[in-house]
Amino acid sequence: MTRHETVLGIVVLTIAAVGAGCGGTCRRIEKDRRAFLERTAAAAEPHVEISVPFTVAEGLINGRIGEIDPLPLKLSIPAVLADYFGRLEVRPRGVRLLPAAAGRLAFRLLFDVADRDRDRKLFEISVDVEVEPLVDLEAGRVEIEITAESLGKIKPTISKDAKRELGGMVWDRIPKAARLLLPRKFVDETAGSVVKSLVSGFYERSKDKLLKRLGDLSRISLQLPDVPLRSLTIESDPHGTLRLLVVTGLPVRTGLKKGAPAPADRIAVRLSGPAMAELTNWAMASGLLPDRYDDKGKAKADGELRPGLDWVSGKRPMKVFLWDLDDTCMRLTLEATPELGVKDGKVAIGARDAEVTDIEASAFVKAGVWFHLLWKDAFDVSKKTKASAKIEVAGQELEVGVATAELVDDEIILGLDVVTK
Repeated sequence: MTRHETVLGIVVLTIAAVGAGCGGTCRRIEKDRRAFLERTAAAAEPHVEISVPFTVAEGLINGRIGEIDPLPLKLSIPAVLADYFGRLEVRPRGVRLLPAAAGRLAFRLLFDVADRDRDRKLFEISVDVEVEPLVDLEAGRVEIEITAESLGKIKPTISKDAKRELGGMVWDRIPKAARLLLPRKFVDETAGSVVKSLVSGFYERSKDKLLKRLGDLSRISLQLPDVPLRSLTIESDPHGTLRLLVVTGLPVRTGLKKGAPAPADRIAVRLSGPAMAELTNWAMASGLLPDRYDDKGKAKADGELRPGLDWVSGKRPMKVFLWDLDDTCMRLTLEATPELGVKDGKVAIGARDAEVTDIEASAFVKAGVWFHLLWKDAFDVSKKTKASAKIEVAGQELEVGVATAELVDDEIILGLDVVTK
């Protein structure tokens, strides 16, 4: 997911009394534990989706448009009219994101041609640029940027009233006495030639300043956590959302449903319940979470209790397995219904109606079980570990906090609040 610091899962349980014994049961339990750890089958559908509404990205980009200086225009104008054209300049107005073919994204760069002396907008120029995001699967990085190659193919579009607006501005400046020598038709034809020249030479005039600078501001960068990845794909849908679809290399039982809605006004993360469970297992295997506990539920390097998580659709979908491969030689299965909450910009996952549904041990007297699953620091964007995430738009690294969290049809949907650092 965006290489964010993901800390998933703490299983806390206390076993009141369990007898001893091993033999065939121990071998069977050890085999069961190995089978769990060695699972490889995974859903082909995306396991995680990061969605960025066009409007959110546009707001971050366009908030910095004022940093770009206007471009003065040096045009070839008949000497008799040169003074009346005054000082023209191109002002960057903004960027719009547009849907494009699969694996691509389009930008519309917007400019105003203005009369600097009167601070008056005359007409508009727009440039559509389509880019192919750069995906580095090994590094888990996605870069979306306007390159020099894509800019070299641009075809500017002008507003339909460009010639009339420019000609009208020039005509208004010509003294009435001079208009006898400078007929309106001549003025309009000159204005038309200027507009045509501006459009045909727009790339050469603006490539080093306006286009390059606006291209830099339009850059979007996503850095995923250091989880094993199988594929990363990009979609830009007609509803105005950029989607990053992630298939992990983890044994995720079920992926995401296609076309499920995401928040329209926030960057969002959507992941399947099985993906959340497997990310928890990965976090424990990677050392981001403790993977052994004592019988008091406290993390301990030589603790006898080794947890594993799964998610199976239906009643009490969250499954927690606990293996004791040491003296007791047993396995417990706990099922519960997750509950989501948001506190201080972080997701906390609790559980209700937890119960033990399967116990396999050579001897068993009584077990009392408390279940507590906490997703801690889920979106703490930092550089503390290699599992941290980065989202950058317009050269700004975003600070991310979870604003909403809901569980819908075995999928977890998180709406993120973002501010620039």
